[in-house]
Amino acid sequence: DGAVDAERADFLRTQAADLRRRQSQGEIPDDLDPAHLLLALLAMSSAPTMLPHVVRRTFGMDPDSEEFREQYAGQVARLVRRITVNKDRLT
Repeated sequence: DGAVDAERADFLRTQAADLRRRQSQGEIPDDLDPAHLLLALLAMSSAPTMLPHVVRRTFGMDPDSEEFREQYAGQVARLVRRITVNKDRLT
């Protein structure tokens, strides 16, 4: 449906605009493209659902298990912390 596609496109553009705003405020490094960053974040969040066989083969775990979800969430949070700039650390 065209209306649903337009709504989804608006949502993604809004998310990318927010990342650009955060970048202009110094929260995200200048050398990262906000739209590419958004795509990478979306891919990270959907990978266990879209690629459960990769999770099983790589980790030997069920992607729906609490253990995997906790470990994966922790690692994603670490990655996000490393690519965002903490202004307090810079002063």
